[in-house]
Parts: sequence; C-alpha cells; structure tokens
Amino acid sequence: MITLPSLLLLGCSPQEPSAGIYVTLLRRGPDAAPQSTDGVGLRTLTIESKDIVRLRGEHIRLGNPGNRLEEVFRTRAERLLLVKVEGPVMFADVIDVLQRASSHVPLQFALITARSTPTPAEPSLFMRGEAIYTQYVF
Repeated sequence: MITLPSLLLLGCSPQEPSAGIYVTLLRRGPDAAPQSTDGVGLRTLTIESKDIVRLRGEHIRLGNPGNRLEEVFRTRAERLLLVKVEGPVMFADVIDVLQRASSHVPLQFALITARSTPTPAEPSLFMRGEAIYTQYVF
C-alpha cells in the first residue's frame, strides 16, 4: 500500500521514464536575458488535426514525420521539439504523432499551451525552472 506522503513526493519530483513519451510543460516569463535573442530558434511542431502537422509553417507528411525531423535535427545539438496543438485534436492522435516524430531521432518534447505561448510582455520560455528561449516569434 502506498501512503499519501509517498504519493506527494512522487508528484513533486517527476522522473523521465526509460520508455514511452515524456512531455514537459513550459511556462512563459519576462525576458531572462534582455538585449539578446535566440537567432536560430527552437523548432515548433504544430498539430492541427490527426492528418495535418506543420513544422515552423512547413507541412509535413503525416505518414512518417520522423524522416523530416531527422533531417532537421541532424546538425543540431539540442533535441527539444516544442509541440503546439491547434483545434480539436484527440489526445490519442497527439501521442501517435509524437511517437512517429521520435521514430528516427530521440527527441525531448515540451508542450506549448495557451498559458505558455510567449507574448511581447513575457517573451521567454522556461522549462524546469531554466530559461530555454527568448524571442517573440510564435
């Protein structure tokens, strides 16, 4: 039997699983480094429906987005893919896209929500308490 304190402890310290998909939530905040921006920018995968996926405006064949993502991340040191869901998309469809996206290259996923989308007043994104991106181009 698991006691309440151990459940609270587990809930406060998330661990990445050894298998499956791990998605981190982001939060936005004030500019962590004024006067500087991330020129290259992070990659954002937008899931519009179970059949329509975009990577920074480029429509990707849904059959296997892992091929295109392998090309994109081949020369990048960071393997973080921001995921944004637009429209009525079922949770199972999102998971299916993420599984196919990471089929050729191991990726970290971070979910962009309405509450974490950067704004001019809060252009920085934070993951696990650290600033990961500053530039208002979403």
